Amino acid sequence: MPRVLVCAIFCFTISSLHAQTPLTLEEALRLAKQNNLNLKKQSESQRIAKLEEWVQQANRLPSLDLSFSGTYFSETNKIDLGEVGGPFGLPDVQVELGGHDRYEMQLGIRQPIFTGFRLKSQVELAKNASLSEAAKFEILSNEIYHRVHLIFYQVQSLYTQRKILDASQRRLQIQLDNVRNLYQAAQAMAFDTLQVYNGILSIKIEIENNQLKQNLAKLQMARLLDLPGSRPMAEIGLPQPTGEGNNLEQLQQEAVSKRAELETVRLAQNSTLLQQKLAGSTFFPTISGQAHYHYAKPGLNPVLNQWMDYFSAGVNLQWNLWRWGGDRNKVEEARVLHSRLQLEEKEQLRTVSYEVEEGFENLRFSLEEWRLAEELQSQQAERYRIVSVQHQNGVASTNDLVTAEADLTRAELQTQQALIRYYVHLADLKRAVGSIGENIE
Repeated sequence: MPRVLVCAIFCFTISSLHAQTPLTLEEALRLAKQNNLNLKKQSESQRIAKLEEWVQQANRLPSLDLSFSGTYFSETNKIDLGEVGGPFGLPDVQVELGGHDRYEMQLGIRQPIFTGFRLKSQVELAKNASLSEAAKFEILSNEIYHRVHLIFYQVQSLYTQRKILDASQRRLQIQLDNVRNLYQAAQAMAFDTLQVYNGILSIKIEIENNQLKQNLAKLQMARLLDLPGSRPMAEIGLPQPTGEGNNLEQLQQEAVSKRAELETVRLAQNSTLLQQKLAGSTFFPTISGQAHYHYAKPGLNPVLNQWMDYFSAGVNLQWNLWRWGGDRNKVEEARVLHSRLQLEEKEQLRTVSYEVEEGFENLRFSLEEWRLAEELQSQQAERYRIVSVQHQNGVASTNDLVTAEADLTRAELQTQQALIRYYVHLADLKRAVGSIGENIE
């Protein structure tokens, strides 16, 4: 077999095995950071902002320009010297300056000298825009990482639900066999077997629905990570929550320093201050220096009509004296915008504080809910054990047994859902604090 074919088969096998490897939460977060299309687009926006920053920096440096022109004139420039003859009666004399064609090549250097701090403000605005794009990238990253957490915990919940439903189905199958034996022994009615079998059918429907949700969640994760196909997610045992190490005041202070939304508002405020400077720069004159090397025909002596090279240098001053108050209104517009952004910062601070407190309260409640659900599950398991013994002894009815089993299954699902809600609320709190993207390679 050719080596190229063997290598291709080997690479395809490795990629196939990798595609079927269970996806852990850490790997999903890493792939989201690398592959998510929205993050890639925002990364390109950052790159554009960086390039614009360099463009504005370049405007402050000397520029070198080369130009070439060729012009044809239908008439030549002539000077009539007829009056020179005067009393001597000399004939009229006409001097032709140059010809019909004029050619010139210029190589020039231009350097801004004073622009009323316009160029400096434009450079600072470009830097501020670059920082703003970086903050937007951070905001988008936190939202995507939060979404990865939610999908992953949803799948963990579905995995556990499937185990609980399978266990419930096995219990019901045992009950069905027992009731059928009792029915054959004329100790139970046909209705009893029907009731237990209907419970099994109901569980089978929930299992099929569970599988559908698993498949959809895997598709959502593949879409979020920009994978070519869905991958199974690793089944992990979530540790029991302790609820320790959470201090509301400390979390709120941490959120103020980490949330990129607040940084975005502050950068926007800084941008309005720079816009005020930029608008105010129009009140000052613009001064620039320039020097050129010329190579032209005709040159400075049009009579000779020959190629000539020479240099020129000068200073240009431009001052816009009146624009009907437009510049002044531009400055005032930037001031009003800055005032509005100050109010927006206060509102954003309130929002961040509220989100942290809401996440903290939800986490605290879900911890207590999980503890109570575990206690209820223990009680329902004991109840089911007692009713099973009573049913075997003919003391409890089949309906009592089915009800006890259904209550046990419901309690197990409730405990599992409470545990998943705890981790979902923990992810919500991390997103509210701004720490959900930490420690991602």
